[in-house]
Amino acid sequence: MLLIIKSLTLFFLNYLVIYLSVDIDLYQLSNDFLVIFPISYSSLATSNLFNEIFVCISVVLVTILLTQVFQPFIEIYLLHYFKYSFFLLINLLAISTVYIVLRVFGYDRIYLILYIIGSSLLQIILDKIKN
Repeated sequence: MLLIIKSLTLFFLNYLVIYLSVDIDLYQLSNDFLVIFPISYSSLATSNLFNEIFVCISVVLVTILLTQVFQPFIEIYLLHYFKYSFFLLINLLAISTVYIVLRVFGYDRIYLILYIIGSSLLQIILDKIKN
């Protein structure tokens, strides 16, 4: 249940980053989808909504994957730092990786910073609820 709440909230926060960014550029991503999808699905591949949803789902999946992979190291990390910086690092790594790989340009940096702070707070709260 917590994983669903976490996923939906991360999805919503990332969608807000994309939606509120005035100069967001997903054109290169839609060109890549045109290569993958057949001609009959080209309208879906070039759809902005499809591209936005794909980027948001990718960020959520990478964030959850990185959290699970680095979870055993959190005890070692906590000896020198605190838990908030761990989740901050995970969220920064996840969103930057997805945005670089999918070539998303033109996002507003202030919304990106708010996403990283908000998603880190969310993960800390859900981690406290889980434990």
